[in-house]
Amino acid sequence: MTPSELPQIGSQIKAPLNLKSNGSGSSRMRTTSWLKDDTVAMELAKTKGASIVTSAETLETMLQLPRDSHSRWMFFATTTNIGGGGSNNNNSNKDRGSTITILDIPIAQPMMPRQCLELGIQEGIYHGGDNNNNNNIQSKHVYTLWTLPATTAAMRRQPIRVLVRSTVRMVDKDGVPIVIRPHVEYFPERGVEEVSLYEKSLWILDQMLFQHNVKTRMARVDSQTCKILDLEETSVAHALASAANKASNPMIHWQTLIQIFQSLPSVGLSQYLLCLPGRDTHSTTSSASIHAPLTLSDDSSAAEQRENNNAGVVVNLENSISQAETVVLNQDTLLYCSRDWKWADRERIPYTFPPREKGKTSKG
Repeated sequence: MTPSELPQIGSQIKAPLNLKSNGSGSSRMRTTSWLKDDTVAMELAKTKGASIVTSAETLETMLQLPRDSHSRWMFFATTTNIGGGGSNNNNSNKDRGSTITILDIPIAQPMMPRQCLELGIQEGIYHGGDNNNNNNIQSKHVYTLWTLPATTAAMRRQPIRVLVRSTVRMVDKDGVPIVIRPHVEYFPERGVEEVSLYEKSLWILDQMLFQHNVKTRMARVDSQTCKILDLEETSVAHALASAANKASNPMIHWQTLIQIFQSLPSVGLSQYLLCLPGRDTHSTTSSASIHAPLTLSDDSSAAEQRENNNAGVVVNLENSISQAETVVLNQDTLLYCSRDWKWADRERIPYTFPPREKGKTSKG
């Protein structure tokens, strides 16, 4: 990969336009391949004894707390036996074979306004704003193996290992990956916003994906001008610095993620969809649902097939994907755009705007 420099404070981020074609008919849009088709990931899972194979994009999505009203995701999962066992596996891992669960890249979902803007800004940063000369979108994959904490005797006997595929978009002159996460500032003239716990959980993710051998920055960006207001270094220490109690600790996002991963090997289906919020009649808005594939025969309707399989609901993927281009605009999503204020003036009343300067009064 060609080395890149960190963007400069004060520089304006250009929108990543004209990415569908570079003039020769080939696509310039960044694409992500399915994990089930990634031969490198499958071979690593086989040799390293991984229980679950997933992607960094999947983890970013799943770190959203299920109880948050804006959280929504859908994943296609496949459980398969790839045969053989790793040389570093213990005897119990060899006995169980190499059955792995592939939790693939997220299926596209409608986005929140802030989320849509920040993802667009991130693409602009990675593309360098040069839409005319940057014909080759460079990237490479890095694979990381995690071992989940064992909470039961069964997990201690058979540790759950997770193989994560990450995509590197930028590197410095020494080949060290660079990760930049934008944070939109809607009222920069009034002060800076507090960073959400979800954003801090992503700072931890960045360090874990690259084993702390990574340059990570948060770019505060003016929402109106798309200019970079500040670049702040991020790390696990920065994420946990203000975690005085459980309510202010970003690890609550990780606890939910780990619980989901620990339950995946026990699902018992070869293929299924994992959806949040839950789509069946027994799910609440804060719980996920699992859906087995529904195969329609030529002589039966969807309703008849659903009744025969005692299925509570049929998830129409075509409809879900067709709605993914929309940006959800309602009161809840607009409130989600707002953040608490971080004031430098200790004399100011918390979460209030600074006083306006008094103008000259006109004489009557």
